[in-house]
Amino acid sequence: MKSFFVRAAFRCLLIGLLTILAPARSAEPAPTAAPESAQFHNARALAEARIGRWSRALAELRLAERCAPYNADVQENLRLVRTKLEQPAAPNPLRSLGRLPVNLWAAATLLGSWLVLVFAGLRQWRADWRPRLALPLALALGLGISGAALLGLTLLGRRWTPNAVIIAKDAILRQGPVDAAKPIGTIADGAEIRIRREHRGWYEIGPVRPGTPALGWLPPGHLIVVSP
Repeated sequence: MKSFFVRAAFRCLLIGLLTILAPARSAEPAPTAAPESAQFHNARALAEARIGRWSRALAELRLAERCAPYNADVQENLRLVRTKLEQPAAPNPLRSLGRLPVNLWAAATLLGSWLVLVFAGLRQWRADWRPRLALPLALALGLGISGAALLGLTLLGRRWTPNAVIIAKDAILRQGPVDAAKPIGTIADGAEIRIRREHRGWYEIGPVRPGTPALGWLPPGHLIVVSP
């Protein structure tokens, strides 16, 4: 019985180390612009701002923020551009968590999980170690639970974070994804919105609040997608 727990513990240890040491690969789709560099997008945003294309500058800065969530220059430029557009960021208590990479919390969850198995196996193997392993086991369990909770909050924050920027003046919203659909309103240039789904190149958009219905449909060329 003890050998079983020891083997299971070392297998979990090996899998965890390989997973954490391997290059992190995001399962998310690539952004719409390349290369993946905060400096590149920040420079493009400044160029767009110089010629008065503030909505496109905002889109570039959102892409820069995606590359470097806590870059001070990017955050300051975002504040200035949003002020110019009179489009303040939508309040979202999970927005800060949503900026962090999912891999960070996934790694914490995995690390805590295999440490729990390692310490549990050692407790079964050496009964005299149990008192000394009680605290490390509790800390590992806390790490796994905290990582899982923060992973869930991060994914929830991303679900309700604006992922596109309007780049057309008074973009017309329609009831359906066709040009003949009835217009139901307009949305201002530079507005940050959430795409609900895509259908034949058209985007169904909605406000960044849970439980609210979609606003309408926009044709391609009226917005820039800045995150999945």
